[in-house]
Amino acid sequence: MKITSRCLGFFIACLPAIPSAVPQTPNQKFLVFVGTYTDKTDSKGIYAFDFDSSIGKLVSRGLAAETSNPSWLVIHPNGKWAYAANESGKQSSISAFSVNAKSAKLTLLNKLPALGEDPCYLSFDKTGKYLFVANYTSGNVVVFPILPDGELGEHTSVAQDAGTLGPNKERQDAPHAHWVQSSKDGGSVYVADLGLDRVLRYEFDGTRGTLSRLAARNGGTLAFTDLSAKLVPGTGPRHVAFSGNGLYMYVLGELKSTVAAFVGT
Repeated sequence: MKITSRCLGFFIACLPAIPSAVPQTPNQKFLVFVGTYTDKTDSKGIYAFDFDSSIGKLVSRGLAAETSNPSWLVIHPNGKWAYAANESGKQSSISAFSVNAKSAKLTLLNKLPALGEDPCYLSFDKTGKYLFVANYTSGNVVVFPILPDGELGEHTSVAQDAGTLGPNKERQDAPHAHWVQSSKDGGSVYVADLGLDRVLRYEFDGTRGTLSRLAARNGGTLAFTDLSAKLVPGTGPRHVAFSGNGLYMYVLGELKSTVAAFVGT
């Protein structure tokens, strides 16, 4: 099943707008980037808008960057770089851009193969030195280092999700990594896998940029002692959110339209 049939046709990322000569209330105006699907459409890639949150108004700034199927976008914490998942099956790639907030343009820095099929989610490690990529169709997670100039370096890790498949034969035919995010302390990475009905937990070495499966520990504290959160068969976890204190995890189930809550121990 093509990922394009289960996703929205765009994703939005935003930055605080450059201050104008007229004083503005903080956090009211933003520069917004919108990713679009370009296959069999008239879209060219990533578009820019000015957004005024005080009145809920978007004003088009035009095409920010021409690139194929940028289905997920993220802005680096420093605001200088943007990264896009170019979702194109076996030809999928990850693009790095520099951000010109004044002109609302993105300039390509480099592009690397996604090392998997149909990337659908990107996020950063705690330090902003690594980019995590969840490849949906191939069910794997890739780590790319972010170089000092914002370019992506050669990957430092590829982790393949594995486990018992869910009962939905059409949608859960294989592992499908749908979301990836670092833990609050940066030592772990969580992956929501739609095909496995699990939120998997990997150990992350921030020095080497590597992922590894966790071994069970006796004593000490684990955020989730089972090393993965098990959902009701057929749930199809899509995205995850943590509470502000990090004690609770909420999992959106795409296939059953549910939200499941987990508590750490």
